[in-house]
Amino acid sequence: AIKQYDQIIAVSQFSGNNFKKKISKDKIKIINNGVDINRFEKQNTIKRKNNNHLNLITLGSLSARKGQHNVINALPFLKKHFTKIKYHMVGPENIKNELLDLAISLKVDDLIQFHGYLDDLQLSKLFYSSDVFLMLSENQKNGDVEGFGIAILEANYFGLPAIGSKGCGIEDAIKNNETGVLVDSDSPRQIKIALEKILNNYTYFSNQSRAWAQNHDWSKVSKDYINLLNKLN
Repeated sequence: AIKQYDQIIAVSQFSGNNFKKKISKDKIKIINNGVDINRFEKQNTIKRKNNNHLNLITLGSLSARKGQHNVINALPFLKKHFTKIKYHMVGPENIKNELLDLAISLKVDDLIQFHGYLDDLQLSKLFYSSDVFLMLSENQKNGDVEGFGIAILEANYFGLPAIGSKGCGIEDAIKNNETGVLVDSDSPRQIKIALEKILNNYTYFSNQSRAWAQNHDWSKVSKDYINLLNKLN
């Protein structure tokens, strides 16, 4: 069915490369997803971060693809290096019980908090009280993969740098070593090193994250769609 279209727009290089296996690359255009920054209350102040107190957050349905379990698996290692650490999970609680059981088995259940669904105002407040956004997504065998990661841009808008997985669409959502750091999702050591890199250069990462989100506002990204459509007419 996809082959019948005149033009195919992929939201990331990862998604585009999957199409290129069966479709001419000339038909494929990469346009990264955008973010609606007008949804959120604008926050203008960047807090000074404290390496000894670390609030981590993931926004997205609790699922194997979103990779909350990868963060929980890393917590026993991370708590050895960060004396005060808390992991906040926001989104529909599809596999809450499984994640809680995992945390209990690793004796880190006191380090996690489930928030369920939050409205934009509640989410804004939680973003603002957090330090680093994590999306350690995993590609699933059934084809469920992370095509981009809009939630990363939403967190960036609040000055939150992000740590995300290599090998999926997140590679387009994070400007590596500028708005965050890309890691192997199942490597606690890489996650720890990424956190240290961000916290040691927090103002730089935070400023870059804000600029990155603003450059991905839909008011700007939509122009790429308009230009492409005009060429097809």
